Amino acid sequence: MNKVPKTQPNILSQYFISVSLIGLFLLAALTFGIPTLEVNFSWRKPVIGSIFGLICFLGIMAAVYPPKCSRMLHFQRKSEGRSHYDAEQGSMGKRITTFEGHHPICGNFSAHVIQLGGKKHCAGCTGLVIGAMISLSGISMYFFTGVFLKEMATLFFWLGFAGVSLGLLQYNLFTQRSLIHLFLNVIFVLGTFFLLIGIEEITSNMVLEVYFVTLTLYWILTRILVSQREHRKICVACGLESCRFFE
Repeated sequence: MNKVPKTQPNILSQYFISVSLIGLFLLAALTFGIPTLEVNFSWRKPVIGSIFGLICFLGIMAAVYPPKCSRMLHFQRKSEGRSHYDAEQGSMGKRITTFEGHHPICGNFSAHVIQLGGKKHCAGCTGLVIGAMISLSGISMYFFTGVFLKEMATLFFWLGFAGVSLGLLQYNLFTQRSLIHLFLNVIFVLGTFFLLIGIEEITSNMVLEVYFVTLTLYWILTRILVSQREHRKICVACGLESCRFFE
């Protein structure tokens, strides 16, 4: 069976990260470089808030129900048995790799899981869920109650800029620990919410907000691809063919 070159996933994920960061810098340039839109539609703010809230809600569903998320990340609940030679028994057998959520029960993945309530959970997904739940609460307060944060708009934007940047670059900049992994995914989601508040208060430009929503979807795709790359790297580095679930 022909194997995909090991460098290909890394090149692809780095490409997506580069485009994501370029899009983020372009967002900053547009936010502070275009004039505030004078014409303001009364329905614009709740519509944008609802779309962003839907993205958060769907993200929570994907993380709370790991089997569906697992299929997106090329994992399975339980891998198929793989033939291997048992040196002690002198015979061929099968070894089964079992999973919790969408991570295999393997010490090499300890930085990707966190134990809560006696069960192991994906640290990344847990962070995304926490961030999305906080963002949903913020959406309901900001977009549907007439709250204005004009004086803090620039602060919110740059906090969001930093949060999204750190979330996208988390595997490149930080030593992996499960709590750090969880925290960076919380601020990744909160960063997108803060960016939206900043854009809304600074420009009130629906075209720019549509660009932001599109960019957010691209960031989510990038986050998935980077996670795939990291899981692949862990598995390939292990070298144990009998339980490897990434070819």
